Amino acid sequence: MNLFKLNYTGSLLALVTFVSISVSAHAQQVQSDYQIQQEYNQQVKEIKQSLESVTTLSEAQQVSDRIDSLQMEYVDHRTLINKAVYPETFEEQISELEEWALSAQDQLATIEQQQDKLQRMNSELTSYGKKLNNLNSHTDSLETAIQKSIASEKELSDQLRNYRENLERRDQLILSFIDSVVVTYEDLGLNAMTDMENVRSENELNTEESPLKMMRAIPSESLQLLEANQDLRPEDYLRMKAVQQEFSRMWSKVGTKFTQAYSVNPQQTKSEIEQSINQWEKGLNDRMWTSLQQSFQQADIEVQDFNNSSTLFEALNTYVEQGLTKSRQDSGNKTYQDYTKFADFWNTRVKEYWTENMIRTEVLSSSQIATIDQKTNRWASIAQPESNLMAYLLGVSLFTIAVLGFMLFREKSGKKA
Repeated sequence: MNLFKLNYTGSLLALVTFVSISVSAHAQQVQSDYQIQQEYNQQVKEIKQSLESVTTLSEAQQVSDRIDSLQMEYVDHRTLINKAVYPETFEEQISELEEWALSAQDQLATIEQQQDKLQRMNSELTSYGKKLNNLNSHTDSLETAIQKSIASEKELSDQLRNYRENLERRDQLILSFIDSVVVTYEDLGLNAMTDMENVRSENELNTEESPLKMMRAIPSESLQLLEANQDLRPEDYLRMKAVQQEFSRMWSKVGTKFTQAYSVNPQQTKSEIEQSINQWEKGLNDRMWTSLQQSFQQADIEVQDFNNSSTLFEALNTYVEQGLTKSRQDSGNKTYQDYTKFADFWNTRVKEYWTENMIRTEVLSSSQIATIDQKTNRWASIAQPESNLMAYLLGVSLFTIAVLGFMLFREKSGKKA
């Protein structure tokens, strides 16, 4: 009996011990499963945060490697994880992270390529800036020499020609600068500028050598040249007008993104540059229209006053129409002189030196120029004085008839005698 009690007590103790161990093991298993799920979710959260903040291609690649490690670490627990992330699955979450990582790598690779292009453009534009500074210095030196010159008329004329040629080279350089900016930014895509702003440091963007410095300089220096110059011709102003318009068009395309990328105060910088562009345009227009009007006056062609494209065409058209009317009424030498004076100026000055940039800047259109051409040609046919040839031939004919008649009369008189 005692032996039975002893065995019973021992068995009961063993059972209790077994149950305790089983419960403990189950609790540990439950704790381990929960910990796996929590650690997995935490790693997924951290990877997503990393993908949102990566700024370089190498960082994106590191995150991609981390996703691969996460997949390998938890692939054996996917059934457990599927319960924790339901209605998603482990495979779906890993696939989504991989897609995000690949997208980030593609975007950052594109941005790095764009940054390389932008850096090359910056270097190129910096080179333009240095060349422009050299040309400005040379132009200033020529201007000073002209103002102080006591040289002969020929030497002074040569200096003026060199000065104007230097201004033309400056304008060509600015046009090259404009083309470079437009082509580069169209190639990059302006939307890409926003991405680059997010990944480039402020110190990297806002340097003394940035293209923004040249953007500021071109309008202000061009206006200073205009204000300091009294020796320019209409063709100079028309060429400068073409440059000013191209610069304005370029700025309207890239100005906003340019200032956002290169200025610590984009709105203020944009406003200052646009104000400078407007002052440049106004100063140029005033001088260009005045110079064109004076050129007609100096050629003794009395066209009515004009100060814009429409009034210029109206003045030219009216002058030619009036010339046509006068020539119809009186085709003498005076109206012919008026025609030759205008036709010479129109063909050898306007069409030879002005029309290309007139059309380019819309001062006159090609159809308006063709209209003046046609009417000038019509004027030529009407203004030509009547030829004296017919009167001369008639006189000769009458004289010949008279002589023949006289000779015939003498011959008949001789026979009667």
